[in-house]
Amino acid sequence: MNYEKIVREKLRDKRYNHSVNVADMCVQLAKKHGCDCEKAYIAGMLHDVMKELPMEEMCGIVESSGLQPDSIELVTPALWHGIAAAVYVRDELHIKDSDIINSIRFHTVGRGGMSILEKIVYLGDLVSVDRVFYDVEIYREYSFSDLDYAMYMALKWGICETLRKDGQIPVFTLQAYNYFNNKYKGEKI
Repeated sequence: MNYEKIVREKLRDKRYNHSVNVADMCVQLAKKHGCDCEKAYIAGMLHDVMKELPMEEMCGIVESSGLQPDSIELVTPALWHGIAAAVYVRDELHIKDSDIINSIRFHTVGRGGMSILEKIVYLGDLVSVDRVFYDVEIYREYSFSDLDYAMYMALKWGICETLRKDGQIPVFTLQAYNYFNNKYKGEKI
């Protein structure tokens, strides 16, 4: 299946280019961390495939997804595209690999007990070459050295950014943070 063509037809140039960059970063991270490169490419390429869908349509998909969005996800439109993309991949592209589906579904919020592929897609989205936020290079370095530590630091950064914008933190994000916090508790950051 030509995933680039599918994404090209659904997204404008900037978002399409981001998807290509994320797929490339996911493959690089998969090679580094011993994960299936094909699955990393597919999940990275398709992670934002529904990002430009009209909000009303996306909301309906999220509500009927069966993917158990929490109450914060349900009222935060910026988080809907991950769930909608997971549904599209599962139902329209007939990809049945739960690791790919979960990697797409949780690429914005994370969750406790993430698979290697889920971490790769979460981090690949955060540190793809088109990202230019302050300290992105440090997060790239973390991503190539230790996925768990990179997740811990990325979740801390993301939670702080959300709080800075006076947003709410989804339950899955808190569970992910607590999971990695337990692993690194007491270590100097």
